[in-house]
Amino acid sequence: MANFDTSISNDSSVKYIDNGTAFTVQWEKVALQESPDEGQFTFQVTLHESGDIVFAYENVPEIIKSIEDVHHPVTIDVHHPVTIGLSDAYIIDHSENYVRRKTIFEYHKVSFKKETIRNWTVIYLTPLPTCLGFTDCHSCITTEIPSFKCSWCPSTRRCSIGVDRHRHDWLTRGCDRKQIRDATFCQMLYTSEVDYNEVIVNDRTASRNTAFASRSVHIKENVPLGVSGVVIALCLGALVLAMVMWLVYAYRNPHTTSGQILIRYRPSQWRWRRGEARYTAATIHM
Repeated sequence: MANFDTSISNDSSVKYIDNGTAFTVQWEKVALQESPDEGQFTFQVTLHESGDIVFAYENVPEIIKSIEDVHHPVTIDVHHPVTIGLSDAYIIDHSENYVRRKTIFEYHKVSFKKETIRNWTVIYLTPLPTCLGFTDCHSCITTEIPSFKCSWCPSTRRCSIGVDRHRHDWLTRGCDRKQIRDATFCQMLYTSEVDYNEVIVNDRTASRNTAFASRSVHIKENVPLGVSGVVIALCLGALVLAMVMWLVYAYRNPHTTSGQILIRYRPSQWRWRRGEARYTAATIHM
């Protein structure tokens, strides 16, 4: 990446081709905006379906190490760094003062030395295994990957370390608080007695050495109604029955105190407050 400008020359172009298993983009005869007379660059990148990435440089007329980063003299936000490599980032979508904002966070970068790039240089990148490559809980938890400690999030059904391109979804679904790191719980996710979204292991308070009894696992069971539940149900039923009997008595005996209360507070006399503006007498007569 550098401050290339395709509008300097009519010979400049950006071409691409997709054969179904590989996608190639080629920048052909492009010049630097700050030094167009130094020559034209031609290079390409190929993204393979397997995850392999290939950088190929056909024409490098200028030593890349001598190219300086460009800062716009007026707008400080415009910056054209000179880099060789690749990086990955995630986007956090949030609202700030009722304004929706998207912030890009770079979490990984692979860089190469600028002096190693010359004409006909090829860089071949092969991806290492990561947690995102596992699609089930058991393989996610049991497989050991150097420098990675994979966790399984039941709500997203994704294996991750929590920092990858799905970071926003990981946080939105609460995976930073509810995740599984013990293979013991993986089998419970697929039994009919357990709700998939209710098997929760809080990684902040539980570790791999925590006993099974200390883990927070919610299992659906048919719990019988206790004595207190029966008493509450009977009380509610008696209260409803008493209210119905009082209404019947008041309706049939309007001359009694109950009847007069029912007449005074009957539904036809109810009034709802309106949302219009209220005016005082002083305001009306001004």
